[in-house]
Amino acid sequence: MAGIGFHLQKLFKEDHLSSHMQAYSFTAMVTAGPWLIVIAALLLIQSIIAQFGDPSFNGLNIITASISYCFIFSQLLFGSFQLIATRYAADRLYAKDVNSLFPTMAGLILLLSAISTAIWIVFALLSPMPIVYKWLLLMLFLALNIIWSQTIFLTAAKNYTAITKAFGAGAFVAVACTWIVSVLPIQTSTAFLFEGWVIASFTFGMIVTAVWLSTILLQMFPEKSTDGMFSFLTYIDKFPRLFWAGFFYNAGLWVCNVLIWFGEGSLVIADTFRMNPQYDTAIFWSYLTIVPTYMFFVVSIETRFYTKYKRFYNYINNGGTLDQINQSKEDMQKALRDEIERLMRNQGVVTFLIIVGVLFYSFNFGQDQNAYTILQLGIIGAFANAMLLINMLLMLYFEDQSGAAKAAAVFFTLNLLLTAILLPFGERAYGISFALGSILAFMYSLQRLFAYVKKIDYHVFAPALQHGKPAFFTSLAEKLNKNKKISRTT
Repeated sequence: MAGIGFHLQKLFKEDHLSSHMQAYSFTAMVTAGPWLIVIAALLLIQSIIAQFGDPSFNGLNIITASISYCFIFSQLLFGSFQLIATRYAADRLYAKDVNSLFPTMAGLILLLSAISTAIWIVFALLSPMPIVYKWLLLMLFLALNIIWSQTIFLTAAKNYTAITKAFGAGAFVAVACTWIVSVLPIQTSTAFLFEGWVIASFTFGMIVTAVWLSTILLQMFPEKSTDGMFSFLTYIDKFPRLFWAGFFYNAGLWVCNVLIWFGEGSLVIADTFRMNPQYDTAIFWSYLTIVPTYMFFVVSIETRFYTKYKRFYNYINNGGTLDQINQSKEDMQKALRDEIERLMRNQGVVTFLIIVGVLFYSFNFGQDQNAYTILQLGIIGAFANAMLLINMLLMLYFEDQSGAAKAAAVFFTLNLLLTAILLPFGERAYGISFALGSILAFMYSLQRLFAYVKKIDYHVFAPALQHGKPAFFTSLAEKLNKNKKISRTT
């Protein structure tokens, strides 16, 4: 990722508006592509149907719930394996074993597809919706998991123009097809007919993105062998805290939504989905406001900080003097503080301006003040959990996997408990648990990060020992790799 940041910084330094626009679009798509296309496309689709669709149509909640469930649960599933697969791929690249990248990607996609299909089978058996509609949801679920998996390896592709076009094309196709479906005389009175066409349109857009990204990645990989596809699973045994960090963070993102699906204002859609349209829409909107955080992180922290970080570890690994190590440590700590402060300040300004804009709009044009209050709380919560994620990633820079896992667990636990406590208070309390839980988890992660980095020389020279590493996933990987033995030091 630091390599991406250095490349994008060159574009920002060019004195051309087109270069700056190109750099911003590249950064947004590389760092938050799936989030952007799914959330933005979903919100646009809602607007298109409301504007151009049949006024008597009341199936918008079915469409929103269908896409939301596929998005949320694909992220939960992928997020559990994301850090594991990323660490494995990074280690293979460091070892110059480029040929392991394609089988790792193929194995991750196959694993997620198998689990997704198993989840879908349970869903298909329990849901009374038409089988064709359920098949469309399976296609969407699989397409999203494939795109999530591809994002791990896109950072090595360096073809940022093609990546941006792939995400943009998918979103355009999804929205354009939905518009066409909305203006055509399709019978909305027939159950699931119009809804099916919209889901098919959205799914087609996601498939366009997945296929386009596949062509980019296939051109990048020198070797297309599938040997050792599931070897990355050994890293669950080797680095179990990475698994839990990914799982708890992604679960923490959505646990408030899941509980509120059973609270005041919730609906049961098509005897299948539970949702709270007011809360869910506000949270989706709020997540769009933190895209600048990921952009600032890539072009700022992962470049300015990374140079100091690399110098410190070069002195550690290559026999630097004590004075050199101490000085580089101080420089690295200062760079870390400065960049986190800059990131909080930049995103804080964006968040503040958006909240003021929402406040102004709600006072002058809004009808449901509670909905705008939830949105403002959601924006605050999104800002805090974005900063939490940044802190977790920085902990992983320093191999503080325990700290990252604990921060993620704190995030999940706080959101779970606070939402459960406030749920009886109804809609007037919605958003408070998400904002408060995210802020407290962010504060914990910040304290943990600085405390760990303060003693970084101790942690480098006296790392914590790993005790009793189980070999279940290593054995599973060997079986899935057709009994091919895997070195325990891989």
